[in-house]
Amino acid sequence: WIVVSNEKGFTLIEMVITIAVLSLITGMALSIIISGVRFFQRETIISTNQENTRFVTRTIGKEIRRAKEVNIINDHTIQIIYEDSSEIKFVHIGDKISRIDNAGSGFTTDISSNIKKFQVTKDPVTNTIVLYIESLDKPKGTLVKITSKFNLRKKAV
Repeated sequence: WIVVSNEKGFTLIEMVITIAVLSLITGMALSIIISGVRFFQRETIISTNQENTRFVTRTIGKEIRRAKEVNIINDHTIQIIYEDSSEIKFVHIGDKISRIDNAGSGFTTDISSNIKKFQVTKDPVTNTIVLYIESLDKPKGTLVKITSKFNLRKKAV
């Protein structure tokens, strides 16, 4: 008894092997996509942290360059006095850097958030302000640190 079959199709074994191979390829593709999305999210956070710290440095630096006098109130507060005797302060409170306008209104503006450390020092010998800013470490391994030095104008005698 010889059975000859002219039926066309796939056997169960062929279907199982095909499904296994497709599952393996799909799993690898999803793994690559997921790691790419995580990398993009991490890089976006790092970029935001860098931009926040640079913005604070640029903003304070611009005001220091315009100043008649710069006073360090404490290691996290800087007072800037202008030629017209108006003044502003930059203060680190919590994770924010705030600008306080003391020219009458006392108006406060948060200029940045996610700031872990804000330290201001003044070197009287070189007449230099040193500004150190450190962002919050979100996610781990993305800490941004910036140190900037600003030379103060010489006072007219």
